[in-house]
Amino acid sequence: MYFSKEDIQLRRDALAAQWDSILNEDEAVLVYSGSTIQKPGGLDQIYPFLPHPAYYWLTGRRRDDEVVLYSKGTGWVEFQKPFTNEQAVWEGERNDLLVSQPGRNVSEIESYLESQKFTVIYSLGQSMAEMQGKAFELRTMLDQTRRRKDAAEIRLIKHIAEIAAFGYREIERVVRPGISEREIQIAYEGAILRNGGHAMPYETIIGSGTNSSVLHALPTHKLVEAKELVLVDAGADVYDYCVDITRVFPS
Repeated sequence: MYFSKEDIQLRRDALAAQWDSILNEDEAVLVYSGSTIQKPGGLDQIYPFLPHPAYYWLTGRRRDDEVVLYSKGTGWVEFQKPFTNEQAVWEGERNDLLVSQPGRNVSEIESYLESQKFTVIYSLGQSMAEMQGKAFELRTMLDQTRRRKDAAEIRLIKHIAEIAAFGYREIERVVRPGISEREIQIAYEGAILRNGGHAMPYETIIGSGTNSSVLHALPTHKLVEAKELVLVDAGADVYDYCVDITRVFPS
């Protein structure tokens, strides 16, 4: 994993210091990881799950339907989704367990909240447009605290930039008259995945000749002609941290 338990604890301490300035003793904050979304007509197919970035930043976990709670009295309490044997067969090892602290079963959250007798519970991870008052202040403090990247995040982003560099060096090697935009895409993305990237942060943009004037040109089977310019806008992604790089190559 890219973040240690110490990294996570430093983030929590920094955010708690901010939240404590406006939270009352009998108030709590919940940050949700989010839920999976089924593909329309897909039966057992779901869109790839991306945890809410605030939840991942606070826990190092990437599971759906989980919650982390904070209050002045309890500190941080995690409510986690058990990893079943059936999931292990379908999904294999889940490396997020290497970072996360043992937590309560997420099925216990309602009874836990009742037992603590919180007078107000603020739920974060929803649309900012739906938040007002103190909930909006708490969410703003969270965003502002997370915006300043810590040392571990900076190391990761630099690492991702190094991964992207492998892809761009591969483009330099393969770009020539007669190669297709699609083949350039395959060369780039193959290099990214071979060198540690998890995914592309957005659809790789490649346009040659007249296609290069289209800012978001998706690669086609068009062949690159001699003396054409090839526009490439592509990045690399690791655990939803990414780099975004644009370059132009001569053919």
